Amino acid sequence: MGDDNGDLEDLATGAKREEHDAAEKHPVARVSPQGHSMVASPYMKRESVTAAIALCAVTLSCTPASGPEQPSQPPARFVAFRAPKMFLDRLERPTEPPYAAGSARGGDMLVSSDPTVVGVDPAGNLIAHRNGKASIRAADGAALEVTVQSARSLKITPSRFEIEPGARREVEVTIDDGQRVAPEARRWQTSNPNIAAANGSTVQAGTIQGAVSLTAGLGDASAGVVVVVRARPQRNQASARPRN
Repeated sequence: MGDDNGDLEDLATGAKREEHDAAEKHPVARVSPQGHSMVASPYMKRESVTAAIALCAVTLSCTPASGPEQPSQPPARFVAFRAPKMFLDRLERPTEPPYAAGSARGGDMLVSSDPTVVGVDPAGNLIAHRNGKASIRAADGAALEVTVQSARSLKITPSRFEIEPGARREVEVTIDDGQRVAPEARRWQTSNPNIAAANGSTVQAGTIQGAVSLTAGLGDASAGVVVVVRARPQRNQASARPRN
């Protein structure tokens, strides 16, 4: 009886060994997450096999797929001005507004509040048509106030005067229809800046005496004024001595 039990145990052990060898030669499943091989044999628990397969699926789904690079979007167009105001003193002449660096240029970017005063050409330049004021606005909100003042002739009042060295005097410049020229729109020239010069509506005398010619310009019109710089004679203030 003991020999029979030993024979049965040997047969069971041999069957298990054959089953193990078969499993090694013929695995049940093979998965490869990120290049690492995993083999599931019949001796692995079902829960372990399921967890391994789920881990592989998650890992593969998180791997970014490589593809062609998307083309970059062009930068947005914008308009900005370096100054809030601008003067135009010539009619029907394209003039570039004071664009800030990087601003787009084009007639589709600007709109005039009064095209009869100032228009915009396809290149983004401003064209004055008549005297007046208009606002130029961009699509993104930038604004430029434009004053148009053109003249056929100018007049300076007074046309001649005297002034002491170092002193100042205001002058008035008007166009042919009597309107005053904005001080910031005037262009001045002097024959001798050491004697006198002008800026805006102010004439400034130097320290040297003499006569100088100042010329104001607006567009193609101009007018002159003669300024004489002369020191006033000093009065003698010597006290009178009583006679004996």
